[in-house]
Amino acid sequence: METITGLKLTNQRHEILDYLDNNKVHPTADRIYFEVRKKLPRISRGTVYRNLEVLSQKGFVKEVNAAGTKKFELGVKSGMQSHDHFICRKCNKMVDVFFSDMDNRVLKQIKNKDHSLKVESMTINFSGLCNKCK
Repeated sequence: METITGLKLTNQRHEILDYLDNNKVHPTADRIYFEVRKKLPRISRGTVYRNLEVLSQKGFVKEVNAAGTKKFELGVKSGMQSHDHFICRKCNKMVDVFFSDMDNRVLKQIKNKDHSLKVESMTINFSGLCNKCK
């Protein structure tokens, strides 16, 4: 069985990662379950949820909270560039926003203010109205 940095790449994990890689819609766990089930009809909802948890803990999948709903995307360990999100407050549409320079400045400022902090991750969500909802 192939591994991804010490984690077994099971058929279920492969299909979950493949779905997230090919669909930039920030799906919920249920959406991932329904889509992966098309290729693996015998997969259970619990298996998808458990694998999302393991993949999240290992950094291959990132969980994003959008207006109280857990959504998922590929994590940095899966090759996804670090980024933030814009979330429409009306339709909950989520769009990736790439501001790596801003992230670096914020992290540097935190480090300068309190040297005892070790920031491991940072998430910024912008809120407003998308073009469709304006």
